[in-house]
Amino acid sequence: MNVLSGGYVTEEGPTLDEPGGSHTTDAAHPLYIVLGFDLIITLVEFLGAINSSSLVLWENFGTGLLDGTLIALNIWGLGHETRQKALCGRRIAYWSDLVLAGVFALAILAGVTRLVVNTNGVVNGALVFGIAIAATVMNAICARLCPTHFVNGRSAKLKMQAGSYVGAATVFTGLTIHYYHVYWIDPVVTVIVGSLILLAVRRRLTEHKPRTATILSFKSRAA
Repeated sequence: MNVLSGGYVTEEGPTLDEPGGSHTTDAAHPLYIVLGFDLIITLVEFLGAINSSSLVLWENFGTGLLDGTLIALNIWGLGHETRQKALCGRRIAYWSDLVLAGVFALAILAGVTRLVVNTNGVVNGALVFGIAIAATVMNAICARLCPTHFVNGRSAKLKMQAGSYVGAATVFTGLTIHYYHVYWIDPVVTVIVGSLILLAVRRRLTEHKPRTATILSFKSRAA
């Protein structure tokens, strides 16, 4: 382990100046705030999904519920990062992103199923639109609060960005349904957004892979 400008550099990258609980708490503060906002948004989306019969709003709710769980996991992983256990923290971020991809794959399957069996019902477009606007704004704000100088901070930011993208797509869905009564747009948007999130997760997962130079450096020190 090397010391650089008063900080530590491990085989997985830089950590904070000193290991300890105070650094972990300070670094995690923004994520605790994000988690609180996410839970509030998720509750509103749940109530809206029940009353609107919108598949894409259920996707919003599922995203929010999953985000809350995975952000809690990222807080745990960030604790490992700040205690110079970067490899463990990186693995936690990796698995949380992988779970996010799996859930959106299920959302895509649900959207395709609704299209194939033609079970589109009447959706309350105005309610979907109102909730989606609030969710989009709050998720975008939360994404900016995430500490991106940590792997788990960037992982948490991805979760909130996913929520923001889903919210923005839901705004479009709500407007389209409300003014044009095109109910099949609901599952179509669900499939499109799920596919885009899978691509975003794929890019994040490649970030978790250790660089060749880092591996070689680690091997040279081990020798």
